[in-house]
Amino acid sequence: MKIKILIIEAEVEIEGVKAFYEKIFKNLNYECDFVAHTPDINVKDYNEFDILITDISYGMAMSDSTGLVIASKAKQDYPNLFVITNTKEYDELTLHQITQNLPEPDLLLNKSMFIEPIYKDYVTKQIRNNFKSNVLLKIDREKSILSDFLRDNITDLETIIKKITFRTHNMESNILIDKAILKPLISGFSGSEVYKMNLYTNKGLSCINTVLKTTNKLKDAEEEIKNYLEYVKWYLPYSWRPELIGYSFSKTLGVICYSFAYDNEKDFLSLTDYLLQKDFDKLSLTIEKIFKPNFQRWYHKSNIVVEKDSSLTDYYFNKWFSNRKHGDNLLQNIINEYFAKDDKNLIKDYSQNIGKYLFGNLSYVKYQTCICHGDLNSNNILISDDEQLTFIDFKDTKRGHVFEDFIVFEGAIRMNLNLDLIFSESLQLEEMLCNNIAVNSNKINTNGFSSNINNIREYAFETFKDEEKRYYFYGLALYCFRLLRIRDMKEWQYKQIIACLISAMKKIKID
Repeated sequence: MKIKILIIEAEVEIEGVKAFYEKIFKNLNYECDFVAHTPDINVKDYNEFDILITDISYGMAMSDSTGLVIASKAKQDYPNLFVITNTKEYDELTLHQITQNLPEPDLLLNKSMFIEPIYKDYVTKQIRNNFKSNVLLKIDREKSILSDFLRDNITDLETIIKKITFRTHNMESNILIDKAILKPLISGFSGSEVYKMNLYTNKGLSCINTVLKTTNKLKDAEEEIKNYLEYVKWYLPYSWRPELIGYSFSKTLGVICYSFAYDNEKDFLSLTDYLLQKDFDKLSLTIEKIFKPNFQRWYHKSNIVVEKDSSLTDYYFNKWFSNRKHGDNLLQNIINEYFAKDDKNLIKDYSQNIGKYLFGNLSYVKYQTCICHGDLNSNNILISDDEQLTFIDFKDTKRGHVFEDFIVFEGAIRMNLNLDLIFSESLQLEEMLCNNIAVNSNKINTNGFSSNINNIREYAFETFKDEEKRYYFYGLALYCFRLLRIRDMKEWQYKQIIACLISAMKKIKID
């Protein structure tokens, strides 16, 4: 395997330094392609290299841009670049000066010791333990389907995938992974992008099923990794739990890679894909597997805590809303744009007083919490061809209201399953569901939707018998209101969500 190394050294020493590292990397089964630093190479070009090697005192007599400053700048801009700095016992730079330039290099080595066999062994061990990059890996630009953002940052993405797919040095040549093809799964509204990643060995053999989650919000990625380790890794059943294969960050991109227990020959889709196809069998299967009370982990009674120090209103407000202003205007603007006069009259009282109903006097206290996924929408549930399912996206996984996951799941159904009803029919249907009135329709979509919504609520009320049912409808109304803030929704989505919102608000008022 060939590695590309940018080297910054004094002309009189460069050949000796190259010879030293050439032997070191040969022991690890790498062939070195050295490129000597020249004035026309700037920091933007550093991402094209696997390794940067520099003398920390280089350029001291000529400018402030010493090798140490260059190394620090390169590491700051390209965290995945492996940076080795060389020094001598008599260098003028002190340890204080070195540690002032953050971030520090991956290795700081003493050139005066290069001739010592024991030091060569030490350096070999340090590089073996710290240099972790699958240098063969390339993203197939022609077959991959990437967003404009990732296209613009494809070198960064490729460097990160190299790090994630690294296994060990001195590997057997027949099983080296050298190609990645990325194709999008349906993305959500959090700013992240989710891709199927197919990896192939240099002999063309496909590797395990993987999903790659990318985001430019690095703190969100860090939070997801923390939540995975706390709530998922040792807690969820293996058939639901994705395996965290690896993760890495650049200055602008965070990437998390998951794999699943599925057979690699089985393809998988998100539940959103199945909802768009109006596949009620897959929807029913998902509800049974996740929400049926027979077998629970996150929703188990041992995880239930009664919250006494805050209201349910405050909990959902802090989770879903940045402020309470313009709520009435938001709903009214949507109604004015999409609703006929008769439909407006059906919901007039509620649509004009949404703030009062949702954020007014309904400050419920002493609500129950358990462990929740936190964003259990249909984009975050993957289903294989042989009907195995798993979750992804654990950024919001933590303790939450016991009905929260059920409510969010309901919302995802309405957002992705077009029932082809006029608004008055949607409103009547939602009111019947809220009041537990049997729905018998000659429309297949209506019956399939109704039975699944009823099952979700039945399982929620059975699992959390001591939580008041009105809290469910209050949370559902708040979540529907939150969904209305999504831009570029279709007319049928607005109407289905508003029908649910109004019906849930009526249920709260009656109770």
